[in-house]
Amino acid sequence: MSTSSSMTFHIVEDAVVILSSKGVFKQSKIYTRKNYIYAKHGSGYIRLQRHEKGTSCPSVYYDDLYLPFVPEYDNIGRMMVPLNMRQ
Repeated sequence: MSTSSSMTFHIVEDAVVILSSKGVFKQSKIYTRKNYIYAKHGSGYIRLQRHEKGTSCPSVYYDDLYLPFVPEYDNIGRMMVPLNMRQ
């Protein structure tokens, strides 16, 4: 994989997340970047975390998600692609 390719967001096929902010729920696509898992949010992306279904955006949490794999987490709780699927 080239350096520029590893720096960009890549969609995870057949994966979705339900995000919630201020009582509004939105279905969103899931992406990866540098082995971390993100959700599309507005014109950007937010990282998914283990703690209280949190995200990198304090006012948004995920209500539910479907991934075609079981995610792993780093030592501070950021959701990651499983080790056997990393590039």
